[in-house]
Amino acid sequence: MSEQTIYTEQPGRPRLSPSIYLEKLASYLKEEREHRFPYFTAAVAFDLGLALRAKHISLSASSALRNPIVISISTFSGAVLFQCVAGGDPPDAADLATWAAAKTNTVRRFGHSSAFIECRMLATGKGPEEAGLSWPQYAVVGGGFPVYLRNAPAAPFGAIAIAGLTHDDDHRLIVQTLAEFIPNLTPPYARQDSSASAAGQPPSEESSKRLQRDGSPARTAEHPILMNNWSENEDVADQSEEADDSQSSGEDGEGTGADRGGRAPWR
Repeated sequence: MSEQTIYTEQPGRPRLSPSIYLEKLASYLKEEREHRFPYFTAAVAFDLGLALRAKHISLSASSALRNPIVISISTFSGAVLFQCVAGGDPPDAADLATWAAAKTNTVRRFGHSSAFIECRMLATGKGPEEAGLSWPQYAVVGGGFPVYLRNAPAAPFGAIAIAGLTHDDDHRLIVQTLAEFIPNLTPPYARQDSSASAAGQPPSEESSKRLQRDGSPARTAEHPILMNNWSENEDVADQSEEADDSQSSGEDGEGTGADRGGRAPWR
């Protein structure tokens, strides 16, 4: 029997030879390593969603098949950063959204693309139900992809999901779009200096310091949001210390708050 031959160990469950599964699993892991973001924000998710939509419409225009799809980008904390229907008005949009959510759940549980998990299941000869991955909570098919940061490889924090095409095409659409989108992703501080660059001036020294080696914004005290938070926290701390000092010292400067029945001076 050829390695390429499909065979069935159990009724209704086609399987490939082990070497083919190993190759496919390795290719899925390679995709996850290659398509990681230097940084990720709600604005990036929105732009990525539009890129996925445009890619699908472009591919559909050159094909006889005009399948509408649902695109969903969300974090594992539950924030839906982007979701839309693209390529038409499907009567089963709600069902497609259910598929997208189920693929997202699969990515959240395993930290890998749903195509990788499907391939691993087929390689072991187990069905989703045997692994506790029952529909509609989980969908062990292609179309869900993890959102990783380059400097945080331990685990993904979100997922991209597409439903409406064949499951392989759902996965392929995500990977092809990421391959074009991520290399052109401009760090936020570089965007602030775009006008200077257009005028032939180099980025400001302050902006350059805020960029890490991978092009992502450095999380430093110079960040305006962090500065605001830290300033507010320092003000609150100063007020708390002043209140404690006034309670812990008497008019004559002797004794502590605890000595006079007040609050103890330790914090």
